Amino acid sequence: MSNAVTTTPPVATDIAVVLTGIIRAEPDVGGYSASIPALPGCHTQGETLEEVRANLREAAEDGLPSLMMTVSPAKQPKEPREDYFR
Repeated sequence: MSNAVTTTPPVATDIAVVLTGIIRAEPDVGGYSASIPALPGCHTQGETLEEVRANLREAAEDGLPSLMMTVSPAKQPKEPREDYFR
């Protein structure tokens, strides 16, 4: 009988994420400021709502990968489970 250990290669997938952004009017200086509370350090600003929304999306896209790199291995699943993909 063989005691060989087989491993399954990791699988990469794109996952849609919905985040809540908070946009505030800045009447004293003009324009808007925005942040995403779930992403520490994710703050931006813009002159118009359209600009601040675009900047916030870009900040979130930049912030998510770095946030994922800081998640401790103990919190990451060791192997995919079926209920993760429902």
